[in-house]
Amino acid sequence: FPFGLNISVANSGSVALQAGILEATRSISTQGTVSIATGAQLTVTGATFLQTAGTTTLNGGTLFSDRVIDLQGGVFTGIGTVDASVRNSALVSPGNPFGLMIITKEYTQTITGILSEKIAGPIAGVGYGQLRVHGGITLAGSILLEALYQVQPTDRITVIDHLNSQQVAGHFSGYPAGTTLMSGDYAYKVDYQGGTGNDVVLTATAPGLSIYDVVRPQVASGTTVYEFTVTLDRATDQPVTVDYQTQDITATAGVDYFESYGTLTFEPGSTSKTIAVHVLGNANPQPSKQFRVVVLKPRNGTVAQTAGFGMIVGALQPSAGFTDAGKDFWFTMPFSWGNVGEIDSTVDPEDFKFTLFITAASPSLGAQGTV
Repeated sequence: FPFGLNISVANSGSVALQAGILEATRSISTQGTVSIATGAQLTVTGATFLQTAGTTTLNGGTLFSDRVIDLQGGVFTGIGTVDASVRNSALVSPGNPFGLMIITKEYTQTITGILSEKIAGPIAGVGYGQLRVHGGITLAGSILLEALYQVQPTDRITVIDHLNSQQVAGHFSGYPAGTTLMSGDYAYKVDYQGGTGNDVVLTATAPGLSIYDVVRPQVASGTTVYEFTVTLDRATDQPVTVDYQTQDITATAGVDYFESYGTLTFEPGSTSKTIAVHVLGNANPQPSKQFRVVVLKPRNGTVAQTAGFGMIVGALQPSAGFTDAGKDFWFTMPFSWGNVGEIDSTVDPEDFKFTLFITAASPSLGAQGTV
């Protein structure tokens, strides 16, 4: 049966509700500990529930108020129901450490508020604690994430399940939609329109792989080793592998360089590897030639930059201009890259603007433009 409380309470000790209903009509201020067990309910009517320090734990029970639950300090945690609106200027940690904390009205997190999550798997309530909010959501402040398992790319963590049609207002400080939240070696993309369209969802992303270009002059004899550096954008606690292979552009495998292919493995904690390609020398002056090394089929990673270009800078520099209509012509480019048709298409065209003059038998047929 309900037990009435008609005096203001300032708790600096410990209050434990094991069963029944405690009805308070005066304010409750706590800086100690409060726990509410399954089947128990703390009801605050016409007054406020204020937490300035300490810990309030829902162990399956219910906290009801017809006013806003005001969390100004300490920790609010556990599994159960808050039948009220909540203003979080403290730390809210749903679960114990896993499970569901349900808020039947609005959830507002201020600039000093923190939402804290421990994650042992990608299933809500089982692998992590989840906040389920029936009313509006306004966010600021921080989010703390601690992964207790080996996170897999694309794991989705719905930290707040928004159970109405309203959009989330605001965002965690420093984390607008689409930004990356780091937690140890793991990265998560932040989305405030996830799930059913308005849930707060963190999606694990794999580390990104990039490969870089190599430019070297061709030697007269023997071979030169072109070392292509491949990097991960962050360390990870699991191995990352990626396949690689060389491809001709204007250089020919077996003539200008030796074909190379294989699999690159980044051990946990490693962020840089190299791929060696042997380029053949030539005693006869050659035009500059190009090949590429592509990386593909990543495991536990994604490819941010798919190819590194190898430029074999030759000693042969054709003269500018052309001698007959319809034939190729040459320009002197940065790095003596030779034929315009051989320029790497990934290079910014702004770096290669020049004025082209074309003359013809009749001055009226002349043309001038920028290529």
